[in-house]
Amino acid sequence: MGWRQSACKINAKFLPRPVYDIAAKLERVNLAQLPGAGRIAERVGGAASGTLQMKTAGVGRDELLGKLTAGASFI
Repeated sequence: MGWRQSACKINAKFLPRPVYDIAAKLERVNLAQLPGAGRIAERVGGAASGTLQMKTAGVGRDELLGKLTAGASFI
């Protein structure tokens, strides 16, 4: 079982200050095939559906991570 359906929307505004907004929707995705799943794939399996939202602002790693907000819901 592979990816069934996925969609991702990325908005980036650079002036006057960089702001990034990411929204992803996944439907019936094979968890073992997610990029970066690593050892988690050994413990979980099957398919999942859900949404993921992330937003951040700024310049540089520290500022971007410091302002990162995220939310997710999975079924």
